[in-house]
Amino acid sequence: QYSWWPGLGGFARSCYPIGIINACRPDDAARDAIEVGRMFQPPQSFGLHWGAVVASAIAEALRPSSTLESIIQSATCYVAPEVRQSVLDDVELGRRAKDWKDLQRLLQGKYGKVDHRYAHVTSGSAFAAIVMTKGNTKEAIIAAANSAIDTDDVAAIAGGIAGAYEGTKNIPKEWIETVNRGTKAHPRTLVRWTLQEQAAQLRIALRKSLQKAKAQMDEVGPD
Repeated sequence: QYSWWPGLGGFARSCYPIGIINACRPDDAARDAIEVGRMFQPPQSFGLHWGAVVASAIAEALRPSSTLESIIQSATCYVAPEVRQSVLDDVELGRRAKDWKDLQRLLQGKYGKVDHRYAHVTSGSAFAAIVMTKGNTKEAIIAAANSAIDTDDVAAIAGGIAGAYEGTKNIPKEWIETVNRGTKAHPRTLVRWTLQEQAAQLRIALRKSLQKAKAQMDEVGPD
């Protein structure tokens, strides 16, 4: 509630669990992101809408029948018109880019003089990377990390959405092992779980959410 910077991108890069426990329900993911995000940012912050963009994209990406177009549609369906247009503008940059170097040039042309910590800069750049790489998780992360924007935020968002869409099949095993070692060794981290352990806990949370919904349906009874 007391964030000194309403447009900060920190929430957008951190709200993946909201998308995961709302898998296949992007509307609920967007609503929950805006609600939960108020623990981090004031209610008038446009950073909350960018959290909704990311969370709803992840919720849609987890749908087995999702496509890049359906992910973009879900990401832009439940937010303010100016946020929607900003995403679509950056998606167009991703479609125009031939490779990560070309994408870097296009993003720098648009955001080179803008503070890169703003949520619309990092999230929009992530969507550009995802579209350019057609949702390939490994390539999206590489493109994002070479965007010359706030690269850790851009890569986190691009990797989160692309990973929800494609899974882990294209992520090098050594990347996962490196992150797990770093997590265990970090002296100040609040989370010591490996990526696999975090995924298992989020799966439990998702199942509990679905069980609650089923219990509600059973209680309402047949039509």
